[in-house]
Amino acid sequence: MATGYTMKIEEGQSFKDFVLKCSEAFSRRASEEGELKEHPVDEYHKEELEKAKKELLTAGTLTTEQAEVEVEKKYTREVKDCENSIQENKDLRLKYETMLTKVNNWKAPTSKHIPLKEFMVEQIQSSIKHDCYYVPTTPKKQTPQEWLDAQIKSAQWNVDYHKKEWEESLERNKGNNNWVRNLKESLR
Repeated sequence: MATGYTMKIEEGQSFKDFVLKCSEAFSRRASEEGELKEHPVDEYHKEELEKAKKELLTAGTLTTEQAEVEVEKKYTREVKDCENSIQENKDLRLKYETMLTKVNNWKAPTSKHIPLKEFMVEQIQSSIKHDCYYVPTTPKKQTPQEWLDAQIKSAQWNVDYHKKEWEESLERNKGNNNWVRNLKESLR
């Protein structure tokens, strides 16, 4: 049975076209409209590196007063998120308990339906156990210096990470393009 790669051989596909078709399995851009194309450089990590450098520079120049404002915003947001999480947990538990009451009050129509009822109870109890006992910790308000230190540390990590990923991306791209060039040369 012909595969997606061999089905055109029956129609007289050329060796070059067969190689190009098979090359798709090795390089997503190797064969595009019957032509070998080199890989463009994915600039995601380069762009993120530039953003991270700006964030690091910004974090390093923030004043204590600016940090205090950011700490307040962050703390207010975290308290609100915590309160929302607690309320969502209560709401979910109420829904589970309401359904559990309905299941417990349900009279199985026959003895063959009792395992279904037991299963439903088990499912709800398991969900209550796993979904409704998490209580988020009350957020701790950072000092402006703690917040600044965390911002700088995070920005530095992002710079280091995206720098490394950008360099590796360039090397991968170089290797992929060499692969395409070598394949092109072998088909001349």
